[in-house]
Amino acid sequence: MSEIKWIKVKDFEDITYNKCNGVARIAFNRPNVRNAFRPKTTKELYEAFYDAQEDTNIGVVSGSALTTGCYNTGVGWKSLGSNTTASNNTAVGFCSLGS
Repeated sequence: MSEIKWIKVKDFEDITYNKCNGVARIAFNRPNVRNAFRPKTTKELYEAFYDAQEDTNIGVVSGSALTTGCYNTGVGWKSLGSNTTASNNTAVGFCSLGS
């Protein structure tokens, strides 16, 4: 089997977005905050998913993280401002079982 040669679609700050052979790969890239998302992350995700939807060559969209361990810890409440409070200051997230 040959190596997958991902092609970068666009430079984002919070995610990476690559394509190869009909597959779009969107990955969280904020390991310093365990991939917690903020409004900017949501905007970048929307843009990447929209592009994948509009590309008639894409049949699969894969979501992941560039780091092993924690996939996403949920909302980064700090990024929402000091006046924002969560009901019990919790967030929902996902953790991978391997790399």
